[in-house]
Amino acid sequence: MESYFNPDELKHLASYEGDHYWHLARRELIDLVLRGLSSGPALDVGCGPGTLTTFLNERGHRVDYADVHPEALRLARVSAPNDREFLELDIVTAVPPRYATILLLDVIEHLSDDVAALRNARAACDRVLVTVPAFPVLWSAWDEAADHKRRYTRATLRRSLDAAGFRVDRIGYFFAPLFVASGAVQLVRKFRPPSTDGLEGLAETKTSPMVTRAACAVLGLERPFARAGLVPFGTSMFAVAS
Repeated sequence: MESYFNPDELKHLASYEGDHYWHLARRELIDLVLRGLSSGPALDVGCGPGTLTTFLNERGHRVDYADVHPEALRLARVSAPNDREFLELDIVTAVPPRYATILLLDVIEHLSDDVAALRNARAACDRVLVTVPAFPVLWSAWDEAADHKRRYTRATLRRSLDAAGFRVDRIGYFFAPLFVASGAVQLVRKFRPPSTDGLEGLAETKTSPMVTRAACAVLGLERPFARAGLVPFGTSMFAVAS
């Protein structure tokens, strides 16, 4: 199977995504959106170390784990419920088993052929929930380090979903406060480029508890509006399509 993400970064990812404000705020929105969908089992394709998947299971959802990297599935098993399934799967080349919902959470931006992945998901589910990084203008060294192929707008994400045979039910941006902050960070990096390679040098891997609490509180204010697709811009996007 092809690798779409540096597997050497998986342990590093697992070390910070459970307590970093970006991941904490994102998982709350995903939980909220998922609660509004029809019940049924879900498959988290590209689950990585499984931190988010396990969080959703703890919130009462039924979500199985899938990833192209066996290293990711090994990490995910550590905290996952005992009765969940684990699938080594390349969504670009293989159709998953049948699920009510397939989650593609910050996955398709890593793929050269995002439509092929969405088409395989379309063949296996009633609906898909997708999250992606937003706005090409925000492209940075972080995207390169994370092996992203693209960032999306509302129009380009809708185009990919339409091409795969989905009908978009809801689409919108989130993390509007980070949009302004991201622009400022990019300006700083023009004068002081990152000195290290990989996610460890570029990601906001650790923040103080005070910063985490403050950021989660601010990002939480937009959550009801983001869920309804009413936030006009942000660093990320989500779409629900059936």
